[in-house]
Parts: sequence; structure tokens; C-alpha cells
Amino acid sequence: MFGYSSLELIGMSLSMLIPASSHRISETLEEELIEADGISRVPGEVVEAVRNGGEMIVLCLWIRRVKNQCLLFLDTVQIITTVLSFQQDGRIVSCDPSCAQLYGYMDPEELLGQHITDLMPTIHIPRHRKELSQSIQQQRVVGVTRNGATFPLSLTLINDFPDEVSPVEEYYASLSVLSSINGLITLSPDGNIQGINGTFSRSLFGYDRTQLLGKVSCWY
Repeated sequence: MFGYSSLELIGMSLSMLIPASSHRISETLEEELIEADGISRVPGEVVEAVRNGGEMIVLCLWIRRVKNQCLLFLDTVQIITTVLSFQQDGRIVSCDPSCAQLYGYMDPEELLGQHITDLMPTIHIPRHRKELSQSIQQQRVVGVTRNGATFPLSLTLINDFPDEVSPVEEYYASLSVLSSINGLITLSPDGNIQGINGTFSRSLFGYDRTQLLGKVSCWY
């Protein structure tokens, strides 16, 4: 996974493998729930990690703490990146084949002319290209496929057309989707949800993690 031998990993600081890991893990542990057996369990979080040689990879991380020891369970996550472009009125003008396949279409031309909100209902479209603030450039939205299935994605809006070159405002949207994500749900004896991976909860149930905590699992 990391490109090291087991002997090389022993004694290595976790921060060398997962940047800012101590801060991220300490934040996660603050949210953990201590179970009746004295063992605390934290559902998975998606984090970036560094392989031997500097290559960045994405992992799903679970933490289990028993007394003074922390056990980490790691699983690799694949990311699909694709691109489409749309005009300021929301009309899609181009997309690559992988984007069409992501949404359940065989041919990219099937998406041309559709409104961007048909694919991403919660996207924030800038009113003007000069309105591209950081919060608008980087958005986390929900994608909707041709058959109505939903999935979480991250998008980056780019506008590289000066006014004198393109009088019609057009934006490129770079989409990043986790293609495989495992989930872990912990339940209380009466069936209430005590813990769940945030990315998994959005992908499978369409709810944020905080919305599911304390709910009865049979409702879902």
C-alpha cells in the first residue's frame, strides 16, 4: 500500500504517511463513542496519504482504540476524475465520455443541451465569472444519474475565457468521484445508529453523518 517493507514502517511516524494525521485523528477521536466493553470505535474517514516516492493516494481510515493503543484499518479508495462545460444559463455544451458514463449515458451528445442542475441539483452557478470565490470554485454536491441514483462528488469550477475571447460566459467543471468506498455502521443494542462513515452515509443513504446519528437503523 505505502511501498515500504514492514521493517521500514516499524517506528515510522504516522505523519510521514498521512499528512497532518495527528490533528485529523485527534479530531476524530474526540467524536468517538466508548462502548460498553471499553473499546472505542471510529467509523471511516477519507484521507490523503503519501506513498514511498511521494505519490499521493486516497485511503479510507478506521480507528479503533483499546486502552492506550490505537489500531488503524486502512483501505484504498479509487477516484474518478472527469470534465464537462456549461454556459452561465446552466446549459451543458460539452462533456467527455467518462462523464456521460458516470451519469448512465452511452453517448456524451445525450447530455448536450441539458441543464447542469439535472445532473447536480445543488450546484451553485456563478452569476458572473468575476464571482468565482473559493466557496464557489470548490463545491461538494450530489450527482443524480439517469435512473435517479444519487452519489456525492466534488467539483472545481474554472473559467479560462477572457471577455474579449468569449462573450458568452462558459465554465469548465472538473468532477471528482470516489469510485469505491467502504462503510462501517455501529449500532446500539436497541438498533440506534451510534457511528457511521460520513462519505458512506451520503453515498448510500443521501444523508450527512450528523443526520443519521441516533436514528433507528430499520428506518433506512
